Amino acid sequence: MRTSCNSPLKSNGIKRIILILLVIVLTVGFVPAVNGSYADAYSGNVGYAGGYFSYDNANYMLTLVNEQRELYGLSTLDMDYEMLDAAMIRAFECTQYFSHYRPDGSDPSSLCSKIYSENISWGRDAAGTMSGWMASAPHRDNILDPDYKSIGIGSYITSDGSPYWVLVFSYESAYNIAWEYDGDGWICYENGVKVKSKWINDGGERYYIKSNGYMAANEWAKDSNGWRWMSSSGKVTRSKWIKRGGEWYYLGSDGYMTVNAWVKDSKGWMWMDNDGHITKSKWIKYNDYWYYLKETGYMAVSEWIVGSKGSCYVNAKGRMLSSKWLKYEDEWYYFKSNGYMNTSEWLKYKNEWYYFDADGHMVSEEWVSYKTFKIWMDADGIMARSCWVKDNGIWYYVDDKGYMMTDAWLKYHARWYYLMSDGSMSIGWNTIDGKDYYFDSSGRMERNKWIDDCYVKSNGAKAVDEYTPDGIYVGADGKSVVYWSPDGQVYHARKDCTALKGSGTVNEGTISESGMQELCSLCCGGN
Repeated sequence: MRTSCNSPLKSNGIKRIILILLVIVLTVGFVPAVNGSYADAYSGNVGYAGGYFSYDNANYMLTLVNEQRELYGLSTLDMDYEMLDAAMIRAFECTQYFSHYRPDGSDPSSLCSKIYSENISWGRDAAGTMSGWMASAPHRDNILDPDYKSIGIGSYITSDGSPYWVLVFSYESAYNIAWEYDGDGWICYENGVKVKSKWINDGGERYYIKSNGYMAANEWAKDSNGWRWMSSSGKVTRSKWIKRGGEWYYLGSDGYMTVNAWVKDSKGWMWMDNDGHITKSKWIKYNDYWYYLKETGYMAVSEWIVGSKGSCYVNAKGRMLSSKWLKYEDEWYYFKSNGYMNTSEWLKYKNEWYYFDADGHMVSEEWVSYKTFKIWMDADGIMARSCWVKDNGIWYYVDDKGYMMTDAWLKYHARWYYLMSDGSMSIGWNTIDGKDYYFDSSGRMERNKWIDDCYVKSNGAKAVDEYTPDGIYVGADGKSVVYWSPDGQVYHARKDCTALKGSGTVNEGTISESGMQELCSLCCGGN
């Protein structure tokens, strides 16, 4: 029994393993061969993990192996398809862990019990690799062992073009397949035994033999990984749409019916459900995101989805917006955590309040009614609070809750203002609680001042039937009562003012009627 590196054999594993690792790094001169079919253990993928399996390379290496055996007068080796699959797996495993042991610590016989020994290499093309093996005694001994009857060859090309090679040898005869057509269909024999209810490999293709012994054709066949469609020639259909029973199905590159997965064509993405059917007019959740499949079966992108519960929007990736803002055609919208657009409702966002109308538009520069109150939404859509609001040239004030103040006094920057029943700021004369007040053009209440022949006191109220601080009497209507001589220069608070004595005519009326600008200094302050 030959081994190298004095590596012990596992008691339950391979009987002879060549542990000389022929590592020859060749960075130029290698052109990967065109892919053939692919190892069943990797579901027949055309590519795997960024690289690919090459059956053409494996078949060429078989020619080189048998050329060497014929030079030494030995019988040629037959490719065993079970060991071929195992060798392909080993070639890929060597890209991850270059050893005669598998990444899980088991030996190659765990893949196929027929395997007795193994050669591995990487970095050179087929001819270069063969030259290296023939120059290494342990590897050469495997290739030229006269007792070996079959071989499996693996070839995996990485994404950067590096080739990995594996040869596995067996004393058992190669796996042999024979076919017979009896007029009703094809019958398969494996080592002379009629096959039933079994998948088989032949010529790099997968076939299914049914329980009646006939090859499946133009029908579905299932294994542990899923359903496959067997073509009229019995081969697995790959990378193709098929329509059966009014439903469309997609067969992936591995030949399996696509289920619970996305499929893309030139028009967009589709979701294949658990039965392999195209999902239509339905929401699905995938990787924590919601997507909508339209009645055509294609995933909606950058569009509105309107349903009985409300409206949603999906972005350019097809994902439903959730707890997000959207500006669409110059209008702002907000979508709640369940994906539905806010409509006729409030939103508190980063400690600010927003309101959305029945169409989902964020309201801005507009009043919103809330219970018995009105609330102003500013240009940014934020609810105004504790500030003045100018709307259509009229001033209003909203309190700290955002409510429009009505029928209420407001002290603002040490001045008093009054908000009327419609919320507008009072300007000019206004009767409040039975008293008259005057507010200037800025809405400020006037005090201690004559206005329109009336006097407003320190509390802002118009004086009525009383004397003002300068001694002028105001009547029940609040109007001033003064006296003056037609040829005089001042008006008087008292008719009996000594300055009026000797005047022929004494007139009585309001200050403005007197036409005078100043009060008599003699009667000023008297009463």
